[in-house]
Amino acid sequence: MTEAKAPLQILVVEDEPGDFGLLRALLRAATLAGGAQPDNVVWSTTLGQAVASAQSHPPDAVLLDLSLPDSSGLATVRRMRAAAPAST
Repeated sequence: MTEAKAPLQILVVEDEPGDFGLLRALLRAATLAGGAQPDNVVWSTTLGQAVASAQSHPPDAVLLDLSLPDSSGLATVRRMRAAAPAST
């Protein structure tokens, strides 16, 4: 008997609602093909919010915008990797 896998926990760090909506729609489409469940997608609009979320509920994957209100570029990646090392 095959053990059921827990749905993936995906953290989307994106400050633009339209971009998040597009990502969510793509994840929903992937669900139809056996991918991530859209109800397990957490949306953060700042890096600070994302770090707090990752520390309290470690994600399986992080989709990270590199231009956020409170961080940008490689510093954003480094800080997120430190907060969620298992999702890299």
